[in-house]
Amino acid sequence: MIKKYFAFAVLVAVPLIAFSQLWIHAYAMAFDMADYFLPNRFFLSQCLQSKNFPWWNPYSGLGIPFYADPQSGAFYPIAWVIGYFFGYDFYTINCEYLLHVIIAGAGMFTLMRFLNCTTPIALAIAISFQLCGVFIGNAQHLTWIISAAWMPWVFFYRIKFFGEGKLRDAIAAAFCLMMMTTGGYPGFLIVMLYIFFIATIVQSVVLIKHKKTDQLKNFVLINMVFAIIYFLITAPYIISFLQALPYFTRANALQLSPGYFLAFTPQSIVSFLFPSVTLSNISFFKSDASMINGYIGLLPLILLVTIFISKPNRKVWLLFSVSLLMLLISFGTGFIVWDFLFNYFPLINRIRFPSLFRVFAMFGFLVSAGLMMSIVASPKKIFCAIVILLGVIFFAEVFSFVDEHRIVFPTALNFEGIKDFFRGSSITNNILVQSIFQVFILLLFIFCWIMKNKWNENVIKSLLVLIVILDMSVAAKLNLPITIAGNVSTDSLNVKLKLQPNGFPLSLESKLTDFVHEGDGYFAPSFFNNNIFKKQFAYTSYNPFDLTSRDKLDLFSKQQLLLKHPIAFISNQPVSYPLNISDTTIIIGRNTFLIDDSERNKFSSTVNDSLQSEVEIISLSPNHFAFQTKSNQTAALVILQNYYPGWKAVIDGKSSVIINCNYSTMCLLLPAGNHKADFNYDPGIVKWWLYLSAVLQLVLLIYIAATAKRNES
Repeated sequence: MIKKYFAFAVLVAVPLIAFSQLWIHAYAMAFDMADYFLPNRFFLSQCLQSKNFPWWNPYSGLGIPFYADPQSGAFYPIAWVIGYFFGYDFYTINCEYLLHVIIAGAGMFTLMRFLNCTTPIALAIAISFQLCGVFIGNAQHLTWIISAAWMPWVFFYRIKFFGEGKLRDAIAAAFCLMMMTTGGYPGFLIVMLYIFFIATIVQSVVLIKHKKTDQLKNFVLINMVFAIIYFLITAPYIISFLQALPYFTRANALQLSPGYFLAFTPQSIVSFLFPSVTLSNISFFKSDASMINGYIGLLPLILLVTIFISKPNRKVWLLFSVSLLMLLISFGTGFIVWDFLFNYFPLINRIRFPSLFRVFAMFGFLVSAGLMMSIVASPKKIFCAIVILLGVIFFAEVFSFVDEHRIVFPTALNFEGIKDFFRGSSITNNILVQSIFQVFILLLFIFCWIMKNKWNENVIKSLLVLIVILDMSVAAKLNLPITIAGNVSTDSLNVKLKLQPNGFPLSLESKLTDFVHEGDGYFAPSFFNNNIFKKQFAYTSYNPFDLTSRDKLDLFSKQQLLLKHPIAFISNQPVSYPLNISDTTIIIGRNTFLIDDSERNKFSSTVNDSLQSEVEIISLSPNHFAFQTKSNQTAALVILQNYYPGWKAVIDGKSSVIINCNYSTMCLLLPAGNHKADFNYDPGIVKWWLYLSAVLQLVLLIYIAATAKRNES
């Protein structure tokens, strides 16, 4: 019999085997993991290791409030631990991905055991979850991976305190939801809150209907405790996000446009049986390769088929039906349900990717399959389900061969061989190639069915787990070179990373227009936000957290002339904003800055070439700039960083008013003479909430650990 602790060891070992290329002679993860998440995690670790909290990132897009970006990980405890103790590089970001795959498997196993599945069944479902199409297809989207990893833990503790009403479970549920919120993608939280709201209403109605007044009071109380604790430990994230809403572009509701959304399109359903079809001819699916992988393994599919040929209990049917609804929603504009939700349900029009709903569908299908395996009374039903899947595969093979007229195999099964194969293969050829392996897996399941009366039940269940490991690991290995990793080693990239400046170097020698975030391939597969590695101030960025004020500056016809300066310069040439932002006739001098008419009169009118000035940067950290200035007349000290609430300026120890200029940047009135000017970023109340949250998280963790033994007994 598979023991519980051995099962957890398996759930650690399986991802390490399936993704061995990420940690043994490791390849760097590609796409958004390298372009967005690693540069931001690298900046976070540089701040933490220099004893600065990353309130402000001065290097990205004229500076952004790093902590307010919901995908930055600024408030995510695991990012703190990795960033402070190990530092982020091309290898440790791989390790963070693997860590969350392990967390996902452990959570699903714990949930399935709580739902009375046997250890082998729970283990098989957990492995299917941690290597499913979400963790493979969306590997580049770290926030999606984090959300999916914590999802089973949130549901586990939520179901527990729903049923048992224990304080510890409510605290643990709040803690896991906090982890999912601060590290994950906001869209998952929106869907999760809807699920919690509906479940709470239904449970309350049931208790009222059966006149269980005492249970209802306890239920309401425990939900209040859950909500209060969740808010307290997530407050820094929530408050900073709410404060930022008026200032960044993606806070606005989306317009319903079929071409804009990335959905799990109806044709993507084929990936439930043949995951490799998502690796070639992506245009057929009318979506992105990361959004169209729905593979959950053959064993769960067999068990889902048994739902239609058996008589499962009402709970299984309900869970399966809800999961099916989630799948239909994931079709996006391909199905009417998405349009209805988008138009009439609050916050749904903030979810950019309908494919996100497929994660909930796949999760529900796996739980349904696990429950079905525990209640199927007749082994003949399972055999019939296997035969049905074999028939579907045979039909797909015949159709594909008629279309393809041949079958082409990879010339090599190494990383490069598989990558080259799928680059030149077709969907039907992929089906032909993978169907051979799928038939082999199904024949192994038939073998287990034949031997069920001859071998010990524990042996059969252990063999089923091994078949699931084989099935899911092969699918992961085939997809890894296409959707997960590039072909460059982490060691070589980390050598280059160590050559970059440490800490936060001082420099006013270069103009902002000299640098952009795009790389030249030096850090490939990271091609964007490379200026963060180099500690270069850039006016561009690859970041979904786009400030609306910066958008206005981008629309100005002569933006480049306004930015052709170092990060700080002294000017006596204020010009009023043009009536038309696209006006190309406006005259921009060498040191011109744009300012509102009401502020312009603060700066004296002088001959342009009469100004004699010097500015030197004497101190720099992400949240603080200190300059030594010298000028022969009153002028403006212009700082090419985005104007955003929280910035404070001091000249010679006295507070000075920061003025918004150039649509998006900052300046202040600088008297003639020698002065020391300081710019400090202070997030205000968010900082104090962070202290409270960190202390409370530590206390709650100690409480959860201290009560763990007592709850197990």
